Amino acid sequence: MNLNIRRLSRWVATLVAIPIAAIAGIEVVEYRAEMHARAFCERFPIGTSMQDVTKAAASEGDPGLRVLHSDHIVIGYTGITASSRHLCLVDGEAGKVTLASYGYGTE
Repeated sequence: MNLNIRRLSRWVATLVAIPIAAIAGIEVVEYRAEMHARAFCERFPIGTSMQDVTKAAASEGDPGLRVLHSDHIVIGYTGITASSRHLCLVDGEAGKVTLASYGYGTE
């Protein structure tokens, strides 16, 4: 009888551990994507040359989430699903950064 209770408790522990590990894994992936996007934004304070941003942006983020215009740059990192998007949006005027901000979107 004691052996059956031990086996049952192991199964219950395993069944509880699997979803907890999956949730933790999802959180890690989302956190990394967010931190990459935030770090990119923090590299370019207001007044930075948009050319510097464009050069750096060429090799950053997910290629499908990269928009490079002379006055608007978006760099995106995908979270756990393709619809989980962590973005750095950089706007500029007269060749200088006027705004660099983090955003999150799903679609």
